[in-house]
Amino acid sequence: MAHMPPEKDPSFWVLVLTALRENGLAMGLTFALTWLRIQFDGKETRPVRQLIEATLGALIVMVVA
Repeated sequence: MAHMPPEKDPSFWVLVLTALRENGLAMGLTFALTWLRIQFDGKETRPVRQLIEATLGALIVMVVA
C-alpha cells in the first residue's frame, strides 16, 4: 500500500478536528491572553506579527494538550 501524505490521509484530519473540539476553549483563551499581553507590553507594533505570536501560543496549547 502506498504511503499517503498527511494532508491527504483522512485520519489525520479527524485527529486535528478532535483536538480542536477538545481543546478549543483553552486555545481561544490562550490566543486572547497572549494577544492582550502583547497589547499591554506595547513593544510589537505590527498587527501581523501580533496575530502570528498569539496563534503560535494557541497552537502550542493544542499540541501539548
